[in-house]
Amino acid sequence: MANILDLVQPLRVANQLKVLISLGHGSEFNDIPLIEDNLATFAPSVKEFITENNLDGFDIDYEFPYFRDNHNFKEVAKKIRAELGNNYLFTITPNNTESLDGITLNTYFDYVNVQCYEYEKDRKCPISNFTQMEGLSKSKILAGEDIENKEDINNAVNKYKDHGLGAGLFHSKYRHNMV
Repeated sequence: MANILDLVQPLRVANQLKVLISLGHGSEFNDIPLIEDNLATFAPSVKEFITENNLDGFDIDYEFPYFRDNHNFKEVAKKIRAELGNNYLFTITPNNTESLDGITLNTYFDYVNVQCYEYEKDRKCPISNFTQMEGLSKSKILAGEDIENKEDINNAVNKYKDHGLGAGLFHSKYRHNMV
């Protein structure tokens, strides 16, 4: 990881790039139930990992499996944010709204990187699911487009700007948020 961080260090110093570790990406790499059951151990380990690896924050790539319920989602968000404090970014990248609520998203997360790809293999999750979510400020919502699958980037950026949102480009190997 040190080689990657060395390569991007000039951008980080200029405050043009933040490097986060992301948990998730579908059922093969998503341990939401395990996190819920071991939150007292997991939450401090997140801060330890990002500190030891000189990262800027932590992201939950929220696809499947889902949080058991809204209460568990709130507890996970609250405990991880408490561990990270305000010195590290804490984001969530959902492709659904299962167990989520706007007040918790707005209170504990720096950004909500919505996956609204709108092609057949992804679950459809309209931007309006988030822009109309009670308690969630539009300023926290970034909407993504999957450039790995050759989506039309110009159309995506314009679509999200039409909703008054920042736009992001997501790729399986990296994510770049343009605010």
